[in-house]
Amino acid sequence: VYHTMGNHDNDPFIAGDMAGSSTWHNINGPSYYSFNRGGAHFISVDNIVYVNDGASNGKPGNRHSRTAITDSQLEWIARDLATVKDKDAPLFIMMHGIFLSYPVAEEQKVKNIIRIKDGGAQLDSLLQDFTNVKVLSGHAHNNHFQHTPDGRIREYNYAATCGTWWPAKFPPYGPNTWMCLDGTPWGYGIWNFSQPAKLSHVYKGYNFPTSYQMRVYDLNHITISDTTLTKEYLPYQVKNQNVVLANIWAYEPGCSVRMYENGQELKVQRIAARDPLHFLLNAIPVKAERGTIHKGLMPEKTAHMFRATASGADTPVTVVFKDLYGNTFTTTIERPGQPYINR
Repeated sequence: VYHTMGNHDNDPFIAGDMAGSSTWHNINGPSYYSFNRGGAHFISVDNIVYVNDGASNGKPGNRHSRTAITDSQLEWIARDLATVKDKDAPLFIMMHGIFLSYPVAEEQKVKNIIRIKDGGAQLDSLLQDFTNVKVLSGHAHNNHFQHTPDGRIREYNYAATCGTWWPAKFPPYGPNTWMCLDGTPWGYGIWNFSQPAKLSHVYKGYNFPTSYQMRVYDLNHITISDTTLTKEYLPYQVKNQNVVLANIWAYEPGCSVRMYENGQELKVQRIAARDPLHFLLNAIPVKAERGTIHKGLMPEKTAHMFRATASGADTPVTVVFKDLYGNTFTTTIERPGQPYINR
């Protein structure tokens, strides 16, 4: 196990970044380090600057923190990278906070590809000579994969293994939700290093096979009438008539998504939307029980959603997702009769 420190791993009873990480250091070891494995070089970075005002012995602070890469870590990373001779070999940077910006839908544009304001550009500069950089991150409790325009750096921000754990935060406390806020099932990434020159990975949801890579909806049968929650899935909306919506959580630039109605290819659009099943299984029941819902329990928009309009309401539609490594995942939804396919 190679650990990477995150914001919740700091001591809640100690203020300050280095001091707050002292308990972690005493138990787990360093909060940034490197190693070689499987033909790749790995660097684990602590990019959470911990503040935690108000902490004292026996009293937790406010646990505030920010995402940044400190000067001392940047200096150490520069020295570490100087020891890596093969600039084309896989280089993994592991960090808790998100490095690159969130992916966007077709009609949107990314303003700043580097999300980390303090130290992000400096790290990017240190990586200029490396052609095969993978960033592994977390923190967001969703699944999104992003890359720099030149494709030199690809970030894999994985959905949390604990799913949506916010129900345990807001009273009355509830259990974790198996689905993250973007509809991705809780799980983890699996990387294959058998051929370092041809790395591959797949996302695996808990209790699901690796073939489970999407959830598909017939929007003719998805209706949410509570406008205080969302207006995306109101009954009888013309824009959703005969639309098939697919949440493909492992999509990244370079993959392909196609939909077919009786063998006829449909026009597919990548959009930013909220997963309707998260509303149906979580937001709606919570609001019905409590009369209100905290914003931290609400589904969030994601850009790994794809839609196409079929010619009618009673034809099957097949969705085909092909990843960067040539693996193809196929799901067919029968219409009518299935509001969605695959839990």
